[in-house]
Amino acid sequence: MVAATPLLTNHSLTASYLHVAVCTVWIWDALTSVSSEIEARRRIGFRITLPDTVYLLARVIAGVTVLTNIIHAVVWSKECDTGLGTQTVAWIAAFASPLNTLLFLIRANAVFMQSKRSRVAFFLLWITTFATLTAPFSLINGRLQPMGYCFVERVKRIGAAGAITIAIFDTVVFTSITYKLLAVNRVEEPGSGALLFVNTTNRMSKVLLMTGQLYYFPVITLNTLVMAVTLSSSAPPQYQAVALVADVVFQNAMACHVFRLLRLGFLQNDSTSLDILSCKSPLQWNESNIDYV
Repeated sequence: MVAATPLLTNHSLTASYLHVAVCTVWIWDALTSVSSEIEARRRIGFRITLPDTVYLLARVIAGVTVLTNIIHAVVWSKECDTGLGTQTVAWIAAFASPLNTLLFLIRANAVFMQSKRSRVAFFLLWITTFATLTAPFSLINGRLQPMGYCFVERVKRIGAAGAITIAIFDTVVFTSITYKLLAVNRVEEPGSGALLFVNTTNRMSKVLLMTGQLYYFPVITLNTLVMAVTLSSSAPPQYQAVALVADVVFQNAMACHVFRLLRLGFLQNDSTSLDILSCKSPLQWNESNIDYV
């Protein structure tokens, strides 16, 4: 039990509000995506492929992570370290990030279908994201007196391992896919100097937008921020815990959004959309896939 100092009480209450905000974002994302979820399933005759299974598991685990975290944060519990306590919440959250990154891995495998070495390297790098399993061993829970609510008292430094590996994996895969997509869409732009720069930037932006890469860029940024927060000794542990959950939710929302857009054929033509998700053939990128102006 820990005495409720004004500063600790403020941090704990603020963390609770942030948990509610994260939960609200997840609920909003789930509700606004219902129609596209149904349409995406209808497009493939409601078949369940391996990527669909990963997608559904990632969606469910992210939701369970958010709900268990908010219950743990705002609902009074008799025992903070048993039942729906820190360990239970941490174990659920520990599997959320690897599932989110697995969606990214599936996309990378499709883009690099013709390069076995690249696919093996991405898989080995993905294995490192299971460092998130250190979370249950890094969270130290406490009870705030006299209110009696549970709160995260301390986060051991080992808990940052998951955030670090997730940030590295996402950054490497994002950079690799972006380079590949830009390389196969490379064309000689007219003009010189400033005009060449504008034309090249315009083309690159369209390639990244139409292939969904721009949706991942905010995820990379957030991963870096979360990694910095978890490594910071000055950041309150309550905020470190919230940051990890927020990262899971945002990463899941973006990865699943790209998945649905690919299923619906909004990012490129139908044949390449199916190729990405079925992983049966390599992506065939060319200028006809992007509508240049």
